[in-house]
Amino acid sequence: MARFYLLFGLSLLSVFALPAQVEVHFPAEPELYEVPAAWRGHNLAATANLSWLQHPEFQAVLEQLPSGVIRWPFGNQANNYDWQAGLAFDDQFNLKNAAEFTRQTGMELQMVVNFGNGSAQQAADFVRFCNSTDPSWAQQRQQLLGDSQPLGIRFWEIGNEVTTAWGFAWSWLGYQPQIRFRSGEPPRQLAQHVADSLYFYGGSFWREGWVTMIGGLNKKTAILGDLKLINAPLTEVEVEVEFPKLDTSDPNAVRVWLTPNVDFAWAESAPQQELYDSITQPWNLLPPQHFSWTETAVHIAPPGGIPASSALLIEYNSIGHDGAFAFAEAMKAADPSIQVGFSTRVKPPLSERPQFQQDFAAHAPHFMIEHPYFTSLTQPLVESGRFSEMAYVPEFKRQNFLSEQEKWDARLTDWNLPHPVGVAFTEWNVGLCDACPNPHPFDGIAGAMYVASFWANLLEAAVAQDLDIRTINHFALYAGGNNFIHLFHINGGNFSIGNEGYAALLLMEAIGRQMVGNLQVSNMPQILLDDGQGNTFSVDALEIWGGYDPATDAYKLLLLNRDDEQARAVRLLLPSEWEVDSLAFRGMTGTLTDDGLEFYDTLLMPQKEGVELLLPRFSISVLSFRRTLSTSTRDALQGAGGGWRVEGVRRLPDHLALTLHAEHSLPLTLTLTDVLGRVHWRADQTLSPGENQLRIPAGDFSGQMLLLHLRGAHGAQTLKIF
Repeated sequence: MARFYLLFGLSLLSVFALPAQVEVHFPAEPELYEVPAAWRGHNLAATANLSWLQHPEFQAVLEQLPSGVIRWPFGNQANNYDWQAGLAFDDQFNLKNAAEFTRQTGMELQMVVNFGNGSAQQAADFVRFCNSTDPSWAQQRQQLLGDSQPLGIRFWEIGNEVTTAWGFAWSWLGYQPQIRFRSGEPPRQLAQHVADSLYFYGGSFWREGWVTMIGGLNKKTAILGDLKLINAPLTEVEVEVEFPKLDTSDPNAVRVWLTPNVDFAWAESAPQQELYDSITQPWNLLPPQHFSWTETAVHIAPPGGIPASSALLIEYNSIGHDGAFAFAEAMKAADPSIQVGFSTRVKPPLSERPQFQQDFAAHAPHFMIEHPYFTSLTQPLVESGRFSEMAYVPEFKRQNFLSEQEKWDARLTDWNLPHPVGVAFTEWNVGLCDACPNPHPFDGIAGAMYVASFWANLLEAAVAQDLDIRTINHFALYAGGNNFIHLFHINGGNFSIGNEGYAALLLMEAIGRQMVGNLQVSNMPQILLDDGQGNTFSVDALEIWGGYDPATDAYKLLLLNRDDEQARAVRLLLPSEWEVDSLAFRGMTGTLTDDGLEFYDTLLMPQKEGVELLLPRFSISVLSFRRTLSTSTRDALQGAGGGWRVEGVRRLPDHLALTLHAEHSLPLTLTLTDVLGRVHWRADQTLSPGENQLRIPAGDFSGQMLLLHLRGAHGAQTLKIF
C-alpha cells in the first residue's frame, strides 16, 4: 500500500477557488453522551496465532483504541466450534488465551455459541462455565483456564449466519433454495420459511446431496454429507459425524459410499456436479451389513477393508436438533442477566403465523443479529468510479435499519413481547470480495471512508436512541495477509496497519469515548449523486460529528468529506468565552482507484474569526483541541472539590517529578500527551492526604512541549511542560 505524508497549512485556503465555507458552531455547554464498550467491538478468530497478539507494535496500537468487546470465536467457525477441544492449541487464541487477553486489555468477550452441532444443554452449561459464581464452575475454570474468576460475558449469539447451520454448513449467504443430487436427478426444493423454521424450532435435516459453493463453503463442505479422505489402507474405521444425532431406530437413516482410487488433485479442481457424481456411483454404495452406527458415529468395516486413496461419503438424517427457542430458554435459565441474540431474520410467512408469534414471545431474544455486507451495492459503485455514491451508502442504509427497528418496536405490543428487542451489528464491512483484483478501491481511501461513516452513523443513531443497538462489531480486528477487511495485518512477523485500521483509529480518537450531541452545522454544501436509474439527488457533502475524550480533556471533530471531486472549506466557531491555545488537525485521503493513501498532520492556531480548515477531497479528518482554563477557573474547580493542588513540577532527563497536595484520599487519572493529542503515558493514581511525589516517565521527548492532564471526580487541570 502506497503511503504519502502531506502538511496542510492555512495558506492552502487561498490557492483554491472553493464554495462557501461550512460553519461548525461548537457549543459552550456540550451535551456529552457515553459510547459504551459494546459499541466499540471487533471480531477475532479463535484460531488466530497467539504470537500475533504479543507483537509489540500491535499492543502499542491497540492502546490507542478504547477498550471494547471481542466477538469470539469469530464468524463461520463459531457454528461448529468445540471450545474445549480448542484448549489443546496453546499457540492459538483459544478461550484460555482470549480470557487472559481481555483481562490484560480491559476488553470483554462476546460469545457465539455452537448452534451447528451443539445442543441447548451444552450452550447453557457453557454460560454457567463462563459466568457462574458457583464453586463447582469456579473449580472447572481454574482447571481449564488457570483462573477461577467468572468471565462475565454479557452478550450471547445463537449461531453465526446459520439458516441452518446443520443444513448448509458455512454458507454466509444464509440458505440456498435447492439441494442438488446426481446428474439427471431433480433437485430438492427447500423454501426459506422451512429453513427459518428449522432454526427457531429445530428438528431433523437430511445431510445429503450438495449445494452451490458460495460464501464460506469449499469443495468438501458444499457436499452436505460427511466426506472423509483415506490416505493409507485400513481394515475398518469409525467416523464421528459432524452433525449428530443419528437415528438408530431407522435402518435407512444412514448411507455410506466407498470410492477407491480417488485422484485427490482432480477432486480439488473438478466441477461440483462431476465430483458428486464420481463419489456416488451406484457401485460405490456399501450394503447395510458393512457398516453400523450409534447416535454420534458410523463404524465402517467392509470385508475387503478400505484401500488407500479412497473417499468415504456418509449421508444421514440428523435428528433431534434443538432450535434457537430451546437454546434461548436454557441459556437464560443458566444466567438470567445475559442478553441473547437470534441470527435468523423473522420474515413472512413465518412471522404472520399467530402460533409463531406466541412462541417467539415465550422465548424472546434481547436482540436480532445483523451482518450488513452490502457488496452488491458498494462494489459496482466504486468500480464504476462513483465514490461519493459509495460513501453515501452508510447514511442510506441507516434509514433501512430505522425501518426495521420500527417493526420491532411495534411487535413489542402486537406480539406481547416481555421486553424490547434491539439489534446487534456483530459483523459488517464495506463488502466481502475475495475475488476482487489487487489492488482494489476497497484497499484504499474508499474502504476507509466507508468504515468511518458506517461506524459513526451507527453511533449517532444509538446515542440519539433512534436505534436500540446492543453491540457493534467491525469485521475484523487482526489477521495474516492483506485483506482490506482487517484493521491490522501481520506477515512474516511484520506488523502493519491497514487502510480500515487507520480509519478506525481516527474515528475512535474522535468519537469513541463520548459524543457531543448539540453540535450545530450551517451552510452545508450539497453534492449531486446518481441513483443508477438516470436520476440525480443531492446529499450533504460533509458528515461531521463532535466528540470528547475525558482522559485527555480534549474535544474533537470527526469530519468526512464525501465529495470525490473537490476539497471543502470549514470554519470552526468556538464559544466566545473559551480560550484555546492550539488545535491539532490530522487525517487521511488517497488515490480513489487503488490502495494509495496520503496522511496529513499539522498544528493550527485559533483566530478571532474562527479556525479555518481545508478538507481534501474524499478524506477523513480529526480536529482536536482543549479548553484552556484561566487561573481563577482552576482555583474555583479546586475550591469546589477538586481536592488537590500542584505544588511543583520538574522536568528531569528521564522523567517528570510532580508534587501534588491532596486534601484527602482521592483517585486521580494522569495522562501525558504531546500538543497533537497523542497519548504517551496514562496511569490511575490514588493520592494520599497531604504531599504526594509522583514520577512520570518522559525520557523520549527532549525539546518538545508536553501536556500533563490531571482529572479527578470533581475537577481537571492541564499543565504545559516545556
